[in-house]
Amino acid sequence: MEITIDKITERVVREAALRFISEQADILNINSAELGEVRITNTDSDYLWDVFITREVGGIPVRYANVSLGINHGNVSLWGVEKWGDIRLDLVPRIDKEQALVIGFNYIGGRLITDILTQEPQLEIVPIAPQWDGTIGRGYDHALVWSFIFKR
Repeated sequence: MEITIDKITERVVREAALRFISEQADILNINSAELGEVRITNTDSDYLWDVFITREVGGIPVRYANVSLGINHGNVSLWGVEKWGDIRLDLVPRIDKEQALVIGFNYIGGRLITDILTQEPQLEIVPIAPQWDGTIGRGYDHALVWSFIFKR
């Protein structure tokens, strides 16, 4: 399908990238509903564009999972996925974020009065590496975690 475009903008690149990914979704086993934040960078102020799309499942970000595209003169010249495996996981946390803070700080000897949270607890899906038995598609798994960042 040929499309005429007068000027290449981030919006045009976003739409083209999402259309391309949608057309290739079966090849890569991508559910388009899991596409998260789309970041677009014009690397040469002209015809080279990089597209980086994160993954979210049920509104929860998946750490390290992304789709990347390189676009050169309107053509996808490079594309791939990273850590986009099947997620077989209950998305309901077993503890709340306050409990996660207590458990996390207790793991390192307790919370100090001088500790400062720089990122509030948030749910994330993270890849984990169980012992692999060689089965295709089972090289890593996922865990639902509360993540937070603090300064000590």
